[in-house]
Amino acid sequence: MAEWFKAPVLKTVVLERVPGVRIPLPPPLLSVSRLAVPILMPIDPVTAPPVHVVAAIIERDGKILIGQRKNKGRHALKWEFPGGKVEAGEERETALARELQEELAITAEIGEQIDRYEFRYGSNPVTALWFYRVTVFQGEPQNLDFQQILWIEPVRLPEFDFLEGDLDFIDRFLGNRKA
Repeated sequence: MAEWFKAPVLKTVVLERVPGVRIPLPPPLLSVSRLAVPILMPIDPVTAPPVHVVAAIIERDGKILIGQRKNKGRHALKWEFPGGKVEAGEERETALARELQEELAITAEIGEQIDRYEFRYGSNPVTALWFYRVTVFQGEPQNLDFQQILWIEPVRLPEFDFLEGDLDFIDRFLGNRKA
């Protein structure tokens, strides 16, 4: 089965009772003549809207904070920059501040956007990646969501097994720092 088939979208159809046609229904619904039923439909990754993901480049004393995903789920043990998905109706900067509070227990001032591009993981919908600089935050980062977190010098970023979607950013970021 295609990987995109696993990503459902909820739709509603109306079933009407037709004389002589039997539709198996649970007992409480047997007397209903019309019924709205939610069904799952596959999402076509080509036409699906992009998934918006925000990431923080948290800098302190010449180092950057990175996190390693836990040993479960998608992309287990891959390294990434703290952040996450933007929820419906949420501003990107607000989403990033929320994610940093949830993942690291810090209250951050979200700085300037330093990169943005789209990336597709396999046959999934496109991911729109937004990278922001964070240099001002309150609290000491605590690991609330990762296998581990590390402060590293930027030149060491290529030594870590990062998510594929982050690799273009790392190349650009290091290229800009050398100039």
